[in-house]
Amino acid sequence: MWEANRFFDRHIEIRHTLRNGPVRFLGAFDVSTRVMPSVSHTIEIGQPPSTLSKILLDANRIRDWAPVVVDSSCSQEVLKEGSVFSIKADLKSVGGPKFDFDNIVEKISDREIVWRQTKGSLKRLEWHFQLDPAEKGTRLALTIDYQMPYSFIGKLMDKVKMHRVIDSACQVNLEGLKKKAESL
Repeated sequence: MWEANRFFDRHIEIRHTLRNGPVRFLGAFDVSTRVMPSVSHTIEIGQPPSTLSKILLDANRIRDWAPVVVDSSCSQEVLKEGSVFSIKADLKSVGGPKFDFDNIVEKISDREIVWRQTKGSLKRLEWHFQLDPAEKGTRLALTIDYQMPYSFIGKLMDKVKMHRVIDSACQVNLEGLKKKAESL
């Protein structure tokens, strides 16, 4: 039998009782945080920021560099601030589910691009691409801010699995972007 106890609206303990056996303590999680979870990775890419911007602003070709993206589409050839585009992702390769998102380009500058989910599987999802010139090209930092749906259960799922899945997806997508950009 599974048992989850919540204490002071912020702490959860999960236990499993085997039939006619001992109680096994499986873990305790603090779910009190009000800050949106995020993952962040940085990679050096041997291309200038302008080349990476062109790749990141071509929504119809995201699947060419992002291994977890199955499909992406936009009515515009090049994204601009306010552009809307869709992504279908399959995170099975990193231990996660399939997701569909509609997104809007929230910000484009010389050094930053921000995509924000407007509709999709998660309660909130934002991609922040920071492009900084480096000695041999660009230092690209990708931070993904997200929030799981279903408040209490979503926070628990995040602690148990989704943070790791989103972190892995972030990493493989950056590696794919590096491979694509450096092959140009």
